Amino acid sequence: MHTSLLLGIALALASTFAYNGSAVLLAVAARRRSRGKPLVLEAGRDTSGVGGVLLDASGWVLEAAALALIPLTLVRVLSSAGLGMLLALSGRMLGEPLGRTKLTGAALVGVGVVAVGISPPRYGGAAPAAWEWGVMVALVVPVALCYYVLRALGRPQASRLFGAVFAGVAFATSGIFTKGAVDLFSSGAPLFSASPDHPRGLALPLALLGAGMLASGVLAFEAQMKSLRHVHASVVTPVVLALHTVIPIAAAPFLFDERWPSSPLLQAVLGLGVFLTLLGTLVLSADGSKELEVP
Repeated sequence: MHTSLLLGIALALASTFAYNGSAVLLAVAARRRSRGKPLVLEAGRDTSGVGGVLLDASGWVLEAAALALIPLTLVRVLSSAGLGMLLALSGRMLGEPLGRTKLTGAALVGVGVVAVGISPPRYGGAAPAAWEWGVMVALVVPVALCYYVLRALGRPQASRLFGAVFAGVAFATSGIFTKGAVDLFSSGAPLFSASPDHPRGLALPLALLGAGMLASGVLAFEAQMKSLRHVHASVVTPVVLALHTVIPIAAAPFLFDERWPSSPLLQAVLGLGVFLTLLGTLVLSADGSKELEVP
């Protein structure tokens, strides 16, 4: 058991280092590419972009392996450990100044993520109803509209800063779709034949969840790449991490019947963690108001 715990922690740390290293390499690739082309496709034509994509995929594999050994809560807490590496790499490889504001914002995000991890909602096995998925999508749509409206109105600076927020929301949405698909697939119900709980089988709901997961993931990646092209990676990545962590935890009680801790003290810690994470996000966003000079 002790060996499994240590191995799981090592895998989780390797995962978050891979994710943050990926962000830096993708930033390098994004700033080399020509204007106006889809950065999702352009990343594959650059050595740094290919390395970033491979590191990102490796991070997902390492995280999945860690989740087989240690709790999800511990994995999410350990994800904040990569912020220090991100700040160091962005300063060394991208020439991004650290500064007191950026360090303060990253510290707030890190403390907030740890506080959320200390007192997360308890696991629940409920499957969301169709209308609950609809409500979740309806809440995400205004964020997406704000991002694309800002781009359409010719407000590049605002859209690039907001792109990190949209990327975090979209990545969180993709993660929630993934959680729903995994729970559904693990239920043991047949794919096509009827069952008491799933009279139409699992094929259609799994296909819908997969489509939502893929679409939100691709949109998130493109928005993140556009932000990394013009905004410091040491700003974009913590914002994405913060929203990717906080939103699923906030949505879990409503979608998956995960309950907040019964202890008032742990409830206060959880609420404080969410607040600090969002505050750190605002601080980092404000620090990224000066755009990079990229052709």
